[in-house]
Amino acid sequence: MKLDPGFGWTYLDYKKSLEKFRVNDYSITSFEQFIKTPNKKHLILRHDIDFNLDAAYKMAQIDHQLKIKSSFFLRVCANGYNLSSATSIKIVKELLNMGHELGLHIDMGMEKIWGCSTETSILRQFNIFEEAVGIIPKGFSLHMPSVLGGIDECNAIKDKLNLTYHAYEKKFTEGEFKYISDSMKMWREKPLSDFIGKVNKIQLLIHPIWWYENNPQENY
Repeated sequence: MKLDPGFGWTYLDYKKSLEKFRVNDYSITSFEQFIKTPNKKHLILRHDIDFNLDAAYKMAQIDHQLKIKSSFFLRVCANGYNLSSATSIKIVKELLNMGHELGLHIDMGMEKIWGCSTETSILRQFNIFEEAVGIIPKGFSLHMPSVLGGIDECNAIKDKLNLTYHAYEKKFTEGEFKYISDSMKMWREKPLSDFIGKVNKIQLLIHPIWWYENNPQENY
């Protein structure tokens, strides 16, 4: 992975990139919308909220301004925010009012802290999410999958709970789909805009903490 010296990380750069996709006839939607109405040229816009719910709210507002309904995956075990707090509940309601899809960002390893089985830990996270957010999520993404879990684990969770999807399914990351992520503030291969017109279907993972208005350290 390499840093892209010619790519900016401001909200304006983010907007410009999405607008370029739209001008090139890509539909930009959540997972839920893609599953209901897939298009020939489609970008699934995903946000994993690792530490900062305020940053998620800023990004949600930008997506909403662009008339995009994206997928936000929220943790229930994060150190940086409490999904059940009054402040977080207010933000969650705003995200839902904007029409964004909300799913669970699962933390593997919590069973060691709670002293329970992995299955019980995962079920507990789903239950906490449903209580805090007020909805049953249709899908989920896994936090730090390369360290704390893998695709087989995700497949097992999806099947066990009879969920619609998970973000790391091969149908969203391989074959006709290109998976692009800004993890660790690095692009896995090329800058985002380099894929316009070269790949018809993309899953784009954007972590709001890396993006900013004026200062790179605004959100972390």
